Amino acid sequence: MSLKTSLRERAGQTMRWKLLLDVARECPTLREKYGLNYHGHGRIFFVLLTTNFYKEMFTSQQMANFRFFDSVYVARMLNKKELSILKEKSFVKRLSKIIDDINAFF
Repeated sequence: MSLKTSLRERAGQTMRWKLLLDVARECPTLREKYGLNYHGHGRIFFVLLTTNFYKEMFTSQQMANFRFFDSVYVARMLNKKELSILKEKSFVKRLSKIIDDINAFF
């Protein structure tokens, strides 16, 4: 889980780690080229938690980046426009849903 108050660069860094892990697990050509080794046996979930203090999470760029995560949780209260976007994007959820999701994961 990556906990961020600002998404300016940290969400992108976490997203790149997820992309690198996917390459290490699923792409033999790139794994060999870059010397990546991953021998894990369990599933790794990439989850981002944010307070969204700066109200930057609902930009089109951030929404595109969020597709790299299994789930994104927001703790800040949302306005009506943000709530309507949230309903459309099943991978972005209110922080109050995290316990249900953790139970479902395990």
